Amino acid sequence: MINNKRCFVANDDLDICDDHFDDDLRAIIDLLPEGKAWLGKEHKDGYQHKFCRFLARLIQEDRNDDCQIFYENFCGTAEETINQWLYEYGLPDDCDPFSHTLCSKVYSHFRGRKEDYIKIAKNLGFNIIPNTQKGSMFILVLRNSPALIENRNVMGCMTMGCHHLCSPSIELLHCLIERLLPSHMGYEIEIEKPNNPCPGEIIMGCEVMGKIICKEKE
Repeated sequence: MINNKRCFVANDDLDICDDHFDDDLRAIIDLLPEGKAWLGKEHKDGYQHKFCRFLARLIQEDRNDDCQIFYENFCGTAEETINQWLYEYGLPDDCDPFSHTLCSKVYSHFRGRKEDYIKIAKNLGFNIIPNTQKGSMFILVLRNSPALIENRNVMGCMTMGCHHLCSPSIELLHCLIERLLPSHMGYEIEIEKPNNPCPGEIIMGCEVMGKIICKEKE
């Protein structure tokens, strides 16, 4: 079985940029002529040796830049080209369906299947049941969705006379569906209605902070 991650992400333990400074310095010194005029090349405090060290350092820096190019090819290790990566994949994006991270978007695979919509909607906190028929998609948002529960429990989002002061926000879900759904298809989103646990026709259930309470119908 192929490990896909290793095919895309550079191995952090792999050091392809070994330090060859001493070897480069030795090679430069050996290129200089012999004779009394060049005796300073072997003395560390001498001008000739310092100049050789300067050249060796330039070679090492150039080699490091070349080696870094290898890591720039992977989203998990890119540094110098990270802005180009973000631009290429359209990030940052409040409506991004792939967890708002670069590598999540790079490794994402969306084929337009029902399970793909379910998985990506779950990244935004929505548990959904999609159903496609006659060129449209009907999406039922389950009440146990973390995004809805969080919205209902916000201070001030209570119920007054069985009317919500704050409606559940599904704007992100709309944004996601509009981005992923083929342009020739329409869609409709509906939030799952709570079961009414209250007995009798004159009693109705009102939701307060995620719980159903019973009260007389006004």
